[in-house]
Amino acid sequence: GKKQRSETPTTNLLDLTVKTKNDVPDEYTDRDYEYANWIGMDLVKYPHLMPIAREGIQSMIPPPWKSVKTKEGDVVYQNKDTGEIQDNHPLDDYFRNKYLSATKGEEYMSVEEYILETFKPVRPQSPESTIICNSNVLFLDVTTGYTIQMMASCSGLKYTVDGAPRPPVRRVNY
Repeated sequence: GKKQRSETPTTNLLDLTVKTKNDVPDEYTDRDYEYANWIGMDLVKYPHLMPIAREGIQSMIPPPWKSVKTKEGDVVYQNKDTGEIQDNHPLDDYFRNKYLSATKGEEYMSVEEYILETFKPVRPQSPESTIICNSNVLFLDVTTGYTIQMMASCSGLKYTVDGAPRPPVRRVNY
């Protein structure tokens, strides 16, 4: 059964620290364990990696994906750019690979890096579709007093400081 959390703070006389119910780590749910099993975790051998499953359960749906409910009431995931539909959460492979790397004592890329690497923007296919690339922003940096103009285009981001051009920040490749 589940342990009941104490509603009143307790004092440990050995180190004189006060612990409250908020200091007790959350217990894992059946859903956490089901997800751990789904991504292939061996919790007998690697119980300390259970936080990866918790992270996977709590992960967001990355753009360009969205969740969609079917007529049958099941949740599927649709890529808004390509129209692709899949049963699995778009980040399941990420958490599976993160777990496998952790079992070898290796670091794995951040979820942000994975999203950028895996879900690259798709250029529209139809000739009547256009990409709006150009945007300009003008603002005053109150710390320095400089007027900064930023110009975003399909080829990158350029900016000027008090009218003096600066090198492009990065090139965007599709």
